[in-house]
Amino acid sequence: MPGLRGTGMRVQTIVVAAQNWSMTPAQIAAEYGLAESQVREALAFYQIHRTEIDVDLAIEQAIEMAGV
Repeated sequence: MPGLRGTGMRVQTIVVAAQNWSMTPAQIAAEYGLAESQVREALAFYQIHRTEIDVDLAIEQAIEMAGV
């Protein structure tokens, strides 16, 4: 799972906050104690690797819904 360098934060967490919760990069940065530049880098990484990350997110969601 891709993560932000120097943090325990996963790119998927940033993507969910932006897409599902409609948070801005500034709001995400404040919520998770990150620099806004880190959030923007994570979102740019997501755009490049969108297919793989979306598959990971779908798998995680399916596992959560199955109660595993």
